[in-house]
Amino acid sequence: MAAIFVVAVLVTSSIVAAAFVHCALGVSLKRLPHAARRTFEYLGLWLVCLTVNVGLGTAAVLLFRTVAARFVSVYLVNDVSFVIFSAIQASILHAWLLSSRNDRGEA
Repeated sequence: MAAIFVVAVLVTSSIVAAAFVHCALGVSLKRLPHAARRTFEYLGLWLVCLTVNVGLGTAAVLLFRTVAARFVSVYLVNDVSFVIFSAIQASILHAWLLSSRNDRGEA
């Protein structure tokens, strides 16, 4: 039941936001698929960044265990900071990729 509530709120807020952007700001609805593609590009990049960061963190913990011969928990990598900073990292990389496309005249 809670999941249905969350989805309903998200769908409602998305519809209200789209209506506001279209009506109040005058942005064409034809741009919505383009924005959705860019969003999925960003989400994919975020997942790549998160996977690489967690993989590198895990490798660092395992390397430290081997070199120092001391136990360090892999749970160090289970931190919300990895999710947040991977999102920031992906945002910067995505903006950089988009600016590079704009410089070359690509859509």
